[in-house]
Amino acid sequence: MRCQKKELEKFISETAKPAVAVAMSLRKILGLGVERIQQTRQPLIDRLQTELPSLGYEPLTLPGTTSPVVAFAYRGAAERLQPLLEAAGINIQLDPNRIRISRATSNGCSKS
Repeated sequence: MRCQKKELEKFISETAKPAVAVAMSLRKILGLGVERIQQTRQPLIDRLQTELPSLGYEPLTLPGTTSPVVAFAYRGAAERLQPLLEAAGINIQLDPNRIRISRATSNGCSKS
């Protein structure tokens, strides 16, 4: 019986945490509204799409996208950018020759 209790406790702790996180995320999304979230993030997405190509980043995401995700090809991205991003406390997806930036509701700096 003790073994079943431990297994049940483990199951609850492993499934409850993600469920709580999803519920909190949905509450925030519904509270802010999808349109407001999109309007808040769009200026940064547009700026990335406009300015990074002049720095040698090749856009992989179509201009004018309203997606929270933009990607760029950049030779040696992971090797060249990882130390700089870590030092600045920035977390984006880095691959050997590509970066992927996701701007959903916050980047850890805003109170929105």
